[in-house]
Amino acid sequence: MGEPAPTAADAVRVLVATTDRNGDQLGPRTSVVVPAGETVEIGREGDLQIADHPEDLSVSRIAVGLRTLSAGAVELSVSNRNGVVVHPWGSRSRYLAPGPDKQVLAGKVGVRVISGTTLDRPDAPVYWVLVEGRGEPTARIPLQRSAVTVQNPRPVDLTDAQLAAVTLIFQEHLAWPPLPAPQALTIEAAARRLGVSPAAVIQRLEGVRKKAYALGLAQQYGVVDPEYVFALVAHGYLEPPSEIVQAEDLDLFPG
Repeated sequence: MGEPAPTAADAVRVLVATTDRNGDQLGPRTSVVVPAGETVEIGREGDLQIADHPEDLSVSRIAVGLRTLSAGAVELSVSNRNGVVVHPWGSRSRYLAPGPDKQVLAGKVGVRVISGTTLDRPDAPVYWVLVEGRGEPTARIPLQRSAVTVQNPRPVDLTDAQLAAVTLIFQEHLAWPPLPAPQALTIEAAARRLGVSPAAVIQRLEGVRKKAYALGLAQQYGVVDPEYVFALVAHGYLEPPSEIVQAEDLDLFPG
């Protein structure tokens, strides 16, 4: 049997934007809905333009390509001379060098196209390609190997107090659009905003971290290290924002 015909749900919204290093918008945003099986190219030239006004020659003419797959995922190809950094929502970022290898992205993912201007400069522009697709469920971790696979009992959901502490402390790591260099809020600042003691904030975060360990996280992390939060995101304990990023919409693929 052949592959099922693509549907409107398989389409992915792709958006380009330029921000400063603090995440504040510089210039207009532009987006396009890419149907399944179609490709959009992005760079100083291409279907969507970045680093073109003013022109930044450290960004390649065609920096990245995105081909929409089924189930709302995309296949990323990188041709930008300086590479890109991929920022999946609620997950650790990673660098990708230019080359023939392709990466599959799902859900909300920011692709930061690296230019020749380092982010330690106050006037550094940050070039973003934002992918807004549908995420796929994450496989659970089996408890043991045997003739019958038994799954871990899922830890209970975060309490309201735990959720408030985590989303406040790690608000920059959970931001959409993503920030190029997110920082955790201090315990003391979070305590002031929540109207509780620092010890109460730490207690809530320790409870959250314990759930991550129950899911299989092995390495020990401090309560202001986002790695255990990334593990909880991967298992659906924190939901991505439902709002889309506002932009001027283009119609490159008329039906």
